[in-house]
Amino acid sequence: MRTLMLKNVAKLAVAGGVVAAIFFSLTTGSPEGVQEAEADILDLVPGSVFAGQNTTEIVAKSGLRPRAYEVNGNKVLFAVGETDVSPMGVLEYYQEQFVTAGINTEKYLDTPNGGRTADEKKASADKGLKQLHAMMRGEVIPYFASNDYVSMGGPIPRDKALPELIKEWEANPPESKQRIFKGFRFIDAQRKSNGKTRVTSVWADEKFDFKAMKDPNNAQLGPNLKVPACPACELVARTRSLEADEPHALEQYKTFQDPDTAIEFYRKAMLGRGWELTDTSAAMDYVASRVPDMPFNTKGKFLSFAKNDEFVTVTAFRNPEAGTIVSVAEMK
Repeated sequence: MRTLMLKNVAKLAVAGGVVAAIFFSLTTGSPEGVQEAEADILDLVPGSVFAGQNTTEIVAKSGLRPRAYEVNGNKVLFAVGETDVSPMGVLEYYQEQFVTAGINTEKYLDTPNGGRTADEKKASADKGLKQLHAMMRGEVIPYFASNDYVSMGGPIPRDKALPELIKEWEANPPESKQRIFKGFRFIDAQRKSNGKTRVTSVWADEKFDFKAMKDPNNAQLGPNLKVPACPACELVARTRSLEADEPHALEQYKTFQDPDTAIEFYRKAMLGRGWELTDTSAAMDYVASRVPDMPFNTKGKFLSFAKNDEFVTVTAFRNPEAGTIVSVAEMK
């Protein structure tokens, strides 16, 4: 059986990648070219939910190592690696695996392109509607497919018949997501400048709380007793590894304070709690304030603390859409 022979890459900033992948997967829309007005999605061939096999088996079979994380109280699995296979080859490989596992009824290798003529537009709409139905049943469909980038995924529905799922979704999509879906799958593949393809996968098979991803307060997370939250900072996501060989955690906040104010709070608060600035703090702060391609293409601030065998790094970057993004990483 052909595999991707993926090589696990370094776990640099993996926790941040988990959060980014989850938010991207949950906000990615339905297949391209499908508009609500194009068809009544209740006019469909009756079908039931396809449960299929565990997503973890499929990802692990491809050569990636699934790792468990907790994000806003949700347990999710994440895997990342590189392969010599092209992005379209990655799409074809996983589609074949999902069919073999019984998750998909067929391979979906492209997205609706809209078409130019009336017949082409109708064919595109029909394809989009078919893929939308498949996604609602729990199949994995492509969101985007090109030579340099592909993404695929879909929610995992609860045990309801397809017409019931769609009717409830049409009534109130945001509020019904928690009632009709119990998890999600997402895989993307992007060609890098060195010719290799970076593959990222994130999934949650059951008991996923969609409301907690929208608002961490819904997860009733307790306070971080080791590192305080900066004043006027709103928690966006709290991530921690559940793997014994990588004990680290990441908290991300947004605030309308400037980066200097946020970073100065942590300098005083952490030193007051017995932490010491590391030798790398000054050098990394210099880099963060001057490298033009740092996150959000803006100048930032950086601090690194140590106590015994533990380390905490704090970064603050200006984001025009959200004031300042503050990330607090804990590791051993």
